[in-house]
Parts: sequence; structure tokens; C-alpha cells
Amino acid sequence: MWEGINKFLVSVDDFVWGTPLMVLIFSGGILLTARLGVLQVRRLPLALKWMVKN
Repeated sequence: MWEGINKFLVSVDDFVWGTPLMVLIFSGGILLTARLGVLQVRRLPLALKWMVKN
């Protein structure tokens, strides 16, 4: 009985931590980039200047 439950949980785990999670992470990153107005690209020179200065 425990082996069957374990096999089921392993198959669910493999499915969830595979492609669906990668799609969610990638789409979340794109959504945040768009909503923040490409902030990480616009402020990169300022961030690099502060890094070198300190």
C-alpha cells in the first residue's frame, strides 16, 4: 500500500516541479518586468555606479 502511495506522490512531484513550474516562474518574471516598466534595465547604470562607488 505504501509503495503505491509513494509512486503516486513521486509522479505528482515530477509533474509539478517540471514544465508547469518553469512556465509559471518565467511568465511571472515577464509580467513583473512589464509591470515595473523594465526597471532592472533602466536602472542598471545607476546600480553599477553605486556598486563601484562603494
